[in-house]
Amino acid sequence: MALAAAVTLAGCHEARGGGYIGQVVPQTINPVYNGRADFGFTFQCDDGVKGQITYHDASTSASLGAVVYPDLRIHGTVENVLIDDDNDPDTKAVPADTCEQVTESRWAQFEGSYRSQDPTLLTKPAGRFVVVVFDQGEPGVGDPVITGDGFSIELTGGPYLAYTRAGYIEGGNIQVDN
Repeated sequence: MALAAAVTLAGCHEARGGGYIGQVVPQTINPVYNGRADFGFTFQCDDGVKGQITYHDASTSASLGAVVYPDLRIHGTVENVLIDDDNDPDTKAVPADTCEQVTESRWAQFEGSYRSQDPTLLTKPAGRFVVVVFDQGEPGVGDPVITGDGFSIELTGGPYLAYTRAGYIEGGNIQVDN
């Protein structure tokens, strides 16, 4: 969904989109991730690839010292977009300079800084995020192993010292403006 929808970015000035990943494993095995996590992004394509991302996981409680926060909510600034189209793990990803490069790739990694959107954590220092999205084609078309496009996020530093979550994209919408 993420990169398949990103194919429409060529020649655009802005793209907006979002979606969600759901529970990957049964709740009895992994009770921490027992619900969906929503994400949204915007990319401006006039002068290179720049963007922002939001992410909200209401099923995760974050613990900072003795205080437990009921969910995780961030806003991030994309500082670097890496792409890799050959699906060969021995080939390094390269920085994307244009939207056209992103649209031709089946895999992209967005990196940047984030801040918590919890009002009580706004004074905490920024952390880093890495988001990976990949396009596996349409589920059930030709390959029974393909179950959909994927999304993963890793947070380090900042208010959420170590957080990782990944899953298949279960729903979303992309809007492109020329």
